[in-house]
Amino acid sequence: MFDKLKSMGWERENTDFPFYRDNPNLSKNKWYALIVVSVFLAIGSFSWGYDVDITLGMFVSLILVAIYAFKGHFGEIVKVLELNDFWFIILCIIGEFILTLLLASILPGADVTAQDDVAVTLTVMNIIETAIQLVWEELYKFILFITALYVSYRFTGKRGFCVVIATLFALTFFGALHLSVYSDLFYSVVTIGYGSIVTAYAYLRTKNLLVSYLVHLCYDLLLMVLLYLATLLV
Repeated sequence: MFDKLKSMGWERENTDFPFYRDNPNLSKNKWYALIVVSVFLAIGSFSWGYDVDITLGMFVSLILVAIYAFKGHFGEIVKVLELNDFWFIILCIIGEFILTLLLASILPGADVTAQDDVAVTLTVMNIIETAIQLVWEELYKFILFITALYVSYRFTGKRGFCVVIATLFALTFFGALHLSVYSDLFYSVVTIGYGSIVTAYAYLRTKNLLVSYLVHLCYDLLLMVLLYLATLLV
C-alpha cells in the first residue's frame, strides 16, 4: 500500500529524495556521521532546553555534520522555488491552521499555541531569531528523516513503507524537542510532532527543504502576530 503513494499523486512525478539510494552517493563515513548524530539528536531531544550542555551539543553537532555530510550537495536539499510552490505553500499554511484548531478541539488541555513570553512581544530581533531557529529545526527533521530512510531502505528495500517510517521517526523526536515548552511528552509529540505533518508533507511532496521552511516560518510568524494582537485586546 505504502509503495503506491507516488503513483497516487502524493508526490510529484520524476522526483525522489536525495542520498538514500546513492542519488547522489554519500561515502560510508558520512553516513556513519549522520547515523551517530541522528541517535544523539533523537536521545537529546528529551533534554533540549533543560540541559545546557546537551542543547548546545545538539545545536553545534547538527550544523557541523550537515556541513560535512552534505558539502557540495546542498542543491539537492534546498532548491529554487517553482511557480506551483507558492500556491502549495499557501495551502499548507492554511492546512496547518486547520490542523491546529482540530487538535485543540480533540485534545482538551492541549496548548497547541504555546509560545514563550519573548516571542509574544513580536520584536524585529525575535522575528530574526525565529527565522534562524527554524533553519536549524528543518535541518534537524531532514537529517533524522533522511538517515532513517537510508537505514530502513537498506533493510527492507520498500520505498513507500520506509518514507512513512522515516517521517514518523523524525516527527516523533521533533515533538519531543519541544518538551521544555509544553512540559508534557504526549502533547509535545502529538501536537507539535505529528501536528506538523502538513509542514513535513510540504517537503515530502516537493523534495525541497526551502518549501517546508517557508511553510514553517510563515505559520509561526502568523501565529506570533495573532498571539501578539490577542495580548493587546486583553
